[in-house]
Amino acid sequence: MSMRRTCLPIVFVFVSACLCAIVALRSRVVSANESLAADRPQSGWRGPAAVWLSPDGATLLTACEKSGTIVAIDTARREKTWELAIGKSLVAMAATTDGATLVACDAAANELMVMDAGDGRCKVRSRVPVSARPAGVVLDADGRRAWVTSKWSREVSRVDLAAGKVDQVVQLDFSPRNAAWLPDGRTLIVADAFGGRFALIDAASGRIVRDLSVPGHNVRGLALSPDGQNLLVSHMILTESAATTRDNVFWGIVMTSNVRIVPITSLVDATKNPVREAHTHFFGDPGNAAGDPGPLALLPDGTAIVTLSGVGEVAIGRFQPFGFRRVHVGQRPVDLAVSPDRKRAYVANHNSDTISVVRIEDQSVEATIALGPEPQWTLAEQGERLFYDARQSLDGWFSCHSCHTDGHTNGQRADTFGDGSYGAPKNVLSLLGAASTGPWAWNGSKTKLAEQIHQSLAESMQSRSAPSGRSVAAIAAYLDSLPQPPIVAWQSADRAAIDRGGKVFAARGCATCHEGPTYSSTELFDVGIDDGEGGNSKFNPPSLRGLAHSAPYFHDGRAKLLEDVFREHRHRVRAELPDGELRDLVAFLQSL
Repeated sequence: MSMRRTCLPIVFVFVSACLCAIVALRSRVVSANESLAADRPQSGWRGPAAVWLSPDGATLLTACEKSGTIVAIDTARREKTWELAIGKSLVAMAATTDGATLVACDAAANELMVMDAGDGRCKVRSRVPVSARPAGVVLDADGRRAWVTSKWSREVSRVDLAAGKVDQVVQLDFSPRNAAWLPDGRTLIVADAFGGRFALIDAASGRIVRDLSVPGHNVRGLALSPDGQNLLVSHMILTESAATTRDNVFWGIVMTSNVRIVPITSLVDATKNPVREAHTHFFGDPGNAAGDPGPLALLPDGTAIVTLSGVGEVAIGRFQPFGFRRVHVGQRPVDLAVSPDRKRAYVANHNSDTISVVRIEDQSVEATIALGPEPQWTLAEQGERLFYDARQSLDGWFSCHSCHTDGHTNGQRADTFGDGSYGAPKNVLSLLGAASTGPWAWNGSKTKLAEQIHQSLAESMQSRSAPSGRSVAAIAAYLDSLPQPPIVAWQSADRAAIDRGGKVFAARGCATCHEGPTYSSTELFDVGIDDGEGGNSKFNPPSLRGLAHSAPYFHDGRAKLLEDVFREHRHRVRAELPDGELRDLVAFLQSL
């Protein structure tokens, strides 16, 4: 009893001290960000999506897509110093030149977060609602306004940071993602998130001054050359006429990874063709491909750093004369920041939950910094990692994401043996929500999603080894987790027209092929068009959900617009639709 009486005060003091330490720690974290409700659990996938390096190079901040946190790293000690839970899904980040103000896009909350960051900490100043699914952000030169690209809304929002509100919206007819300023500081170039389209926007008026397109898709990097003479664009090119035979994939004929160097003069002068005047450089060789190029940086001495997201590498070298050395980093590098002395690059590896510290001079990885304990990957998370891994294809030429960008579609045609034939390229369909709309393949030949995935890996991607059942199951689980695109304002603005269009849809018998909640069918139908050399004239109708985001239409993409489906191709419409009925029907279809 005497021993117990002696120990009790000691235990009490010890417990009290621990509680005080915990309270102090919690107070420190909360004071760093007043909006923080609770400490973020230390386990789980962070998914670094964007990085920013302080002007003195001492602190690296990482915005995380999966955890909604910002992770700070001390670059001298190369260790994580703090982590703040400030959002749901952080996908892009930018900062003023002095590092005093930081902004980050929250794709799940549809917000731009404006933060004070001058003292090496982050404190949310305001949360500005922006259009649905913000995907990218850049700041004006003076740091007073942010320009936010919103993918599904097809809008670019200008945000007054001091006022904490959107003061201008530019509507596009494609889904934007990356953006960059041209040298004049007044013109913003915005790239398509899926295909190869671009728009030049006058910042003062919000007017689109030029529309452009290049042969390509999956634009993931825009960088201005230090001399201001060129814009560097990383993207992929799909050769639709090249069937995915082993030889075609091996030689890089089906899909290539590219950096296109475009003279600024060809962008701003409407009389010039930027495609003709650009120089295109290819990454990857037979036996050592380089799928899915991502963000890039060009240093004043001409050294270029290009992330090769699909194969977990960065390429460091020069375009003139062309020569690069590739360095293995982590899985799916998606962003990079270069130190002020230009000796190191910090690379965010989304699917490894790490930051790689790369020495630029000798092209070597100096350190790997974990953002947290290694996650216990769920089956769907394993599938997501495989989906973005180009090493699932022969030699690493392309990933599932290369054609189905972020699970959607690149808007191209590909000859993939999906219907058991070749010689007739088919439209790449969106996979968003597709897990519940079987059967699969244009001819409906796959009644199980796993069968379609297995064929895609074995035939379309020419996987070096037979796809394992585990890999197939994991990718299927990931696809099952992908929702349809959200219904956004431009799709649902005219409710009266949508209601009338729904009646036209019913009266014209459209539900015969597109029925039920998915607006699809398990049957095959002859709609009066065939695929030529493929010999198919009957097709399984794809779901109409998300149709507004899935142009072009039909199995071969012959209809560029929804109106063309009925006006030019008379799709299952015996009598010509009056203009009013056609407008209403299109409004209804776009609202699905």
